Amino acid sequence: EENKTPPQQVMSAGGHQTADGGDDKKYWESICDANGIAFFRVRTFVGDSKEKPHDPNGCLCSEWCIQKGFIASSSRSIPADMLSNPNEAKNFLMQSSDTVMEKCRQSKHFAGNLETKGSLRRYCNSYRYFAGAEEDDGVKHRGIREGDVVAMLVPGRQKTVDRETYFGVVVSNDLILYSEKKAMDNGFPARKLFEMEIFNGLMLRKVRWLRKCKTTELLSQLGTKGHWLVEASPFWFHRCSKALCVVETAEFREATATA
Repeated sequence: EENKTPPQQVMSAGGHQTADGGDDKKYWESICDANGIAFFRVRTFVGDSKEKPHDPNGCLCSEWCIQKGFIASSSRSIPADMLSNPNEAKNFLMQSSDTVMEKCRQSKHFAGNLETKGSLRRYCNSYRYFAGAEEDDGVKHRGIREGDVVAMLVPGRQKTVDRETYFGVVVSNDLILYSEKKAMDNGFPARKLFEMEIFNGLMLRKVRWLRKCKTTELLSQLGTKGHWLVEASPFWFHRCSKALCVVETAEFREATATA
């Protein structure tokens, strides 16, 4: 099912031309037609980054990701002595969930997720899969790879009125780590996150954003409005197995705009 390599991600400096001169629409079509890709939906620090008066709905972190070409997560699952070494950090997260969980259990950054083993495992696996971990414990699941499609739910400045969903393609298998200083130097808009005990830095994946639409206008699937992005769930990370059936259609391309 996932045995072919997606098209090579090649873009100009502007990010809008493929190697053969095609535009973003053709590039999107080529990605969605490829075998072996998976689809993931993410949120970006929405609840934790809310701050009155300038960001009461937690929009700014998502907007920063759109501007910079990222999806973002906390790096709290990574041991402190690996935070300056992305390759070592990624190798750690490629280990089994039990190994990562045991390390996280000893970390102050997970103090709020230790009540149940299931909660801790869920969070640890979401960070592992964000970094690209493969199947674990015999469960047919894998992390984000180059060529996969991602959707990011962006909260609206007027709450439900102008919420948007951005769709893009992961363009590298590299894991990027930002310390507080590096994040601030690159314009990250929520310094308050670094004051929280559950937060010790940013874990990033590079994305080329291609399509967008209002979240309230997501195409239906099987007669149901939305829901194929699990957009009502509060959890920040989901692999959406049904989403590719929607985003590969001509109707989806017609209903969305260029990002």
